[in-house]
Amino acid sequence: MLVTQCGGPPNRGDNPLNRPGCAPWSESLVPKCSLYDICNREVEVNRGEGLCILHSKEQTKDEIAFADALEKHRKERGDNFAYMMFPKKADFSGAKFTEKADFRGVGFSQGAFFSEATFTQGADFRGAIFTLVDFLEATFDEGADFSRARFCEKAFFINARFVKEAIFDGTIFMEEVSFGGATFLGKTLLASGQTRLHIGSRIGVYDEVAPFQSGESRPWLRIEQFYRGLKQNYEDRHDYERAGDFHYGEKEMRRQNPQTRCSLRCLLMLYWQVSGYGERMLRPLLWALGLFAACTFFYLWCGLRPAKEDYVSGLTLRNVW
Repeated sequence: MLVTQCGGPPNRGDNPLNRPGCAPWSESLVPKCSLYDICNREVEVNRGEGLCILHSKEQTKDEIAFADALEKHRKERGDNFAYMMFPKKADFSGAKFTEKADFRGVGFSQGAFFSEATFTQGADFRGAIFTLVDFLEATFDEGADFSRARFCEKAFFINARFVKEAIFDGTIFMEEVSFGGATFLGKTLLASGQTRLHIGSRIGVYDEVAPFQSGESRPWLRIEQFYRGLKQNYEDRHDYERAGDFHYGEKEMRRQNPQTRCSLRCLLMLYWQVSGYGERMLRPLLWALGLFAACTFFYLWCGLRPAKEDYVSGLTLRNVW
């Protein structure tokens, strides 16, 4: 039995079900999505979730209905995609976001493509979860924040342009990530998490060790410039330990670059062997101890040798007294 509370006195000939609050499934009885402030939609798909079709985590939700809802949402609510779950490939290639693009907590289950996209008012990808993602030649005119984002598959930022700050704080890259040719004009933060790659005892970027096809060469100059930009940004924040790691990477790329002049490569080789480009404390200490021992041995072996024995005794006595 359906019990409803009908407003207003009944009129003769009036259908009670047409009165406000009296319909068996009136809008007033449909629960709102728990993220209603973002989507302005009611609960759909699985009512147990309390979410609309845009935010529902159901992998089997209707892709066509989702696309229609997303199109309507963009017309009415703009570029606020916070906490949405995309059931298929999200293709924003060539898109121009004229307001701040909010992708906080978004899940891209089948890949996301932002190649040649332009973010004019900033991009917020904090906490987003990506599978395959491509930001090829994307432009970020304002800040780009990827804090705590997780990249479960390959991620490409090739030739991307970050005009202002780029934040990768706590970002996790589980597979290959490439910043080849990327331009960082503002402050850049690569902090905790697996954004960085441990190369020996230092922090580096994947491009330095990424495999490449036969016949191709590693983009030494681009990686060197990327390291230089990271070093400058960390020095500006007075994080000299991390800046030292990127300084080491910058010099390594220049030393290994086949196009570097032979004389400069020899000097860089010596610089690397003696002090690890000024970033290793043990190497210069060992070189100093070795030089001291060698000079001592050489002096004892090839030092002064008086010709007469009595002169040696006299010289010894005078030196003692």
